[in-house]
Amino acid sequence: TRGSRLELLDEIEACGLGISGYAPDFTKVSPALVSKESYLERLKSYIDFSGDLGISTIRVDTVSPPGRLDEREYEERFQRLAGTWRDSGALAEEAGMRIVWEFEPGFWLNKPSEV
Repeated sequence: TRGSRLELLDEIEACGLGISGYAPDFTKVSPALVSKESYLERLKSYIDFSGDLGISTIRVDTVSPPGRLDEREYEERFQRLAGTWRDSGALAEEAGMRIVWEFEPGFWLNKPSEV
């Protein structure tokens, strides 16, 4: 709840600390596989959480494992992901936050040429 989040923030600040970013769990709404609406609904809850705790950065990733995709499937996923993250960035901007993408070997779209 908002109240419990504010209590947590008080505890953190009482220790002289802050929160630099949030890396929430998007495994149930992989941005390349689910509807944009499903992903954005989850993101909105994370934006609310982050806002209550004074967090200005939310880290995202593709969630999807690497693997071989035919050209059509690759392009379809890429376009869905790009559109979803474009709208995610707009939601974050409206809230005074930013979205950062962590690309890593364990996930789809992890080569420098794809970034």
